[in-house]
Amino acid sequence: MSKKYYNTQYTTAYIALEDIKGDFTHYPLMELIMKDRGYDWTGLLHDIDKNGLKELIEITKTEEGKYKVSQGNHRFKVMEYLYPKYNVLKFKIKRYETNRKVHSN
Repeated sequence: MSKKYYNTQYTTAYIALEDIKGDFTHYPLMELIMKDRGYDWTGLLHDIDKNGLKELIEITKTEEGKYKVSQGNHRFKVMEYLYPKYNVLKFKIKRYETNRKVHSN
């Protein structure tokens, strides 16, 4: 069944950074700053350090029971840099719930 039949729903959970993988998890932040000049990594770093997260990072649970970042990979990398890996933070977990109407005869 296609996702077009589903309405995206979210729940929140507190999870340790070390239990989540993002697209940039295996790269040092300083290397990303030097290589990815098209993105304002330092601006994001200073903003999150000063103001905290303005929007929760969205994660999904994989079939193996682990968590992966689905929205907010840049923010997640900065959080990995700023906080110890065992630090527990609040995340938004994506889940799906049907929005199809049941017709009664």
